[in-house]
Amino acid sequence: MEKKEYLPIGSLVRLKGGKRKLLIIGINQIGSNNKTYDYSSCMYPYGYLNSEQLFLFNNENIEEIIYKGYSDDELIDYYEDVVWSLEKENNKNE
Repeated sequence: MEKKEYLPIGSLVRLKGGKRKLLIIGINQIGSNNKTYDYSSCMYPYGYLNSEQLFLFNNENIEEIIYKGYSDDELIDYYEDVVWSLEKENNKNE
């Protein structure tokens, strides 16, 4: 299985058909429908206001990467230890 690429938290994107910028605040998030999404985000420049203003989406929904957030070894370790491990486990259960 190929590892999915994720943008770092803090990245700023615009979705296909969207006009507003979204700030990525979470990776590999589970929605209220129990579906896993690549990202959770909030509207820029407002930041997180409440759970009703939280937007979930996947890589294929991104039209434009406006700013790529900070990435270092700690983030890569997190991807390796948590995110990709969860994906592997989820794929076994499908």
